[in-house]
Amino acid sequence: MKTKSRRVICVAVTIGLGLLPFLLTSAGTAKDPGAHIKLVRALKTRKLGIKNPAGLAFSMNEQVFHVVESRGASQPPSADSDVILITARPAHLARTRIPAAITDPINIAFDNAFDRLLVLLPRANIVMQIKAGPDGRLNPNTLAHFDVRSFGLQDPQGMAVDPASGDLLVLDHATSSVVRVSPASDGSFDGAAVSRVDLQYLGPGALLSIH
Repeated sequence: MKTKSRRVICVAVTIGLGLLPFLLTSAGTAKDPGAHIKLVRALKTRKLGIKNPAGLAFSMNEQVFHVVESRGASQPPSADSDVILITARPAHLARTRIPAAITDPINIAFDNAFDRLLVLLPRANIVMQIKAGPDGRLNPNTLAHFDVRSFGLQDPQGMAVDPASGDLLVLDHATSSVVRVSPASDGSFDGAAVSRVDLQYLGPGALLSIH
């Protein structure tokens, strides 16, 4: 089962970005045989040397993936994190060391409007941004933090950026809702407008993630 999930992780996000502003995965739709899904390409992360991919974001500007691995239970905690860049054709790897611990890798998204990777740190109520250069690689010197206590998040389980509006979308599993955050014109989340899309009608346990 683990091997299968590693193979599919890149494909799932590719489909979401290619067909919809964001892909909301639910227990019901994932099993719907009538759903129209096309496999574009499968990237086998094990062959790329990525053991435990847990967070994935796609840059449409540079056409590259940004992957964060999860740390195993036997691994000691670290104050730094590696973000792995993968090019599509041919597959090529590059690593960028970020001076921050990404504790919940599922909560990352790429913002194409500002060419930046956004990382949510739920326990600290912080969103980090790291900007990308022309080659797609992240620049650790551009690391910045935003206090997001005003978002009111309880159990974030994935996030995405709406390419049409530029709004940040976060799935709050605890409240069965999507939190929509409209950043300022400069991309800042300080004083950002926050609203919620109630999805409780889908039933308990229906929501899995958002990409």
